[in-house]
Parts: sequence; structure tokens; C-alpha cells
Amino acid sequence: MQVTTADHVERMRQALESLCDDVGAYLHESSLFPLSGSIAAKEMADHKLAEQIATAYDQGNLLLESAADHAFALTRLLVEPVATVAPWTCARGGLEASAVGCWLLSRCIDSRERVSRSFAHRYDGLREQTKLAGATGDEEVRRSLTERIEEVDQQAIALEYAPVLNRDGKRIGIGQVMPAKTRCIEDTFRLETLYRIFSGMAHSQSSSLVQLGFLAEDPDAPMLMKKAMTANVAVVLLVTAADTLARPTWAKAELYGLNLARLAAILQRRYDEMGIDSTRYFWRDEGPS
Repeated sequence: MQVTTADHVERMRQALESLCDDVGAYLHESSLFPLSGSIAAKEMADHKLAEQIATAYDQGNLLLESAADHAFALTRLLVEPVATVAPWTCARGGLEASAVGCWLLSRCIDSRERVSRSFAHRYDGLREQTKLAGATGDEEVRRSLTERIEEVDQQAIALEYAPVLNRDGKRIGIGQVMPAKTRCIEDTFRLETLYRIFSGMAHSQSSSLVQLGFLAEDPDAPMLMKKAMTANVAVVLLVTAADTLARPTWAKAELYGLNLARLAAILQRRYDEMGIDSTRYFWRDEGPS
């Protein structure tokens, strides 16, 4: 796929915006609850794990909403005058949310593994909140969060999940160790390299900023630079955003037993409008025959 003009980029941006609208409408019009006979409905029938399974779905749905919000925000950041640094941070946030959402909503795991992943995600969030409380010096909140971590750990143990400890006996997870976001992104999208590029921009590394957010106005004076984004760079951001919205939406639809044929039609129409190569149409392998 070669896109070299601002007009092409604008058409892609508009198609991504339409994809956000279409996916939002699809989810709004679909059942809020797993349909009878779906993978999710069968998992919920396990009364021992039903509450924790519901929590896992809630986490996945929240991450899907986050991915969708980032994709929509990107369509705004790429309106002229185009921001040249912020879109990378936006795309990175969407990629993280999408990958972890797909990790939680995968159809390729059983209910015990899903609950294990849910516990790991909960622990990761509680641990970060505890660090924040420590940084603000709020000891009461920090103690409350520490107690909450203990409660969640006991819930996991009651469901026969072994404590997750390091060699020194220190807790490093609940259910399992939460994988790094880089690993989730590589497993879901095979985009570890691109994610590291996104991270370089998000962290404002000088080398990344110079290469991707600025252009030299005069080749003979490379230090005289202006903010700029090439068309091909914009394409990378737009295609990534489309994938980060489509993947967790498809994962949820598979789990809940939603209308996959309708979703496939939405994705194909908007991907076609964006000019995305058909080799990226993942739903053709995963969708209904």
C-alpha cells in the first residue's frame, strides 16, 4: 500500500472515523449480554467462576472502550493543522488497551485461564494505585489498597489458584504474572518493533522526535527544523488505529455470539475505503464461512 498525498491521508482519516461510528453503532445495537449458546454464556454457566468470569468480561469491555476512544481521538489529531507528536502517544495508548483487551477476551482460552488473566490484570492495577498512594503520601489509601490486594489474593486461592511468588517469597502476581504490554502487543498484533517506535515518541526521545515529528526546512541546514508528518507516516498511524479498534471488537463478538457476518461486512467496507491490503483482513480466517 503506497499513500503519498495529503488527499489520500484525509480519505483514510474519514474512513477511520466512519469505522469508529459503525463499530459503535454495531456494539450499541447488539446484546449487552452473551447470547444463548455463545462461548461466554457457556463460561457463565460455571457457577463457581461466574462472578470472576463476569469481571473478566467487564475488564475486556472497558479496554475495548479505551481502544475505541483512542482510535476516534486519532481522527481528530490528524485534521489540519496536523499534530505531529501527540498522534503517536494516542496510537500507543490504543494499541496497549487493544492488546490487553484481546488477551482477556480471547476465544482460545478456557474459563480458568480467563479468570487467571483477570486476577493478574486486577493485581497490576491495584499495585499501580498503591504506588500512586505512596507517591502522594496518603497512607490511609495505601493501606486500604494493600488490604484489597490481600482480599483479591485470598479470592484466587479460594478458587484453587496457587499464590504467585518469586524465589524470595514475595508476591509478584495473582492468578499469574501479568505479561508486559510489549509481549501482549507482539502476541496479538506482531507489532513489537512498531510499539517500541511509538514508545520512543511517547517518551519524547530526541532521536524519535527528529525522525518522525520534524523535517529540515533546508537540507543544507539540518538543524533548522519544522514540525511535519509525512503522508506515509500518517498511514502507519491510521492503519494501526483501525486494527486496534477491530481486533477487540471481533474478540468480543466471538465470545458473546454476536453477528459476525455483519461485523465482517463493516470491517471490510471501511478497510477497503482506507486502502488497507486484504492480507490484513484477519476476520476472513476467523469469521463465519
